[in-house]
Amino acid sequence: MNVSEMRNYILKMYPGPRWTEKVARMGDAQVMAVYYSMKKKGQKPVNDKPDVRQATIYDYDEEGRYITGR
Repeated sequence: MNVSEMRNYILKMYPGPRWTEKVARMGDAQVMAVYYSMKKKGQKPVNDKPDVRQATIYDYDEEGRYITGR
């Protein structure tokens, strides 16, 4: 993993604008230190979850059957 990928990983930890500014100002060595520290602690990014769409009433037909492929 290169430093750019590490930077993107730690940006996902806290999606706020202040964190983004802090990470942008970090040097490569600091990015690597933060990344390895987070990995050692087992922290997972906030935005690492897959997008899941909630079903609505429009996802069912007139007979109450779920319509797939929407």
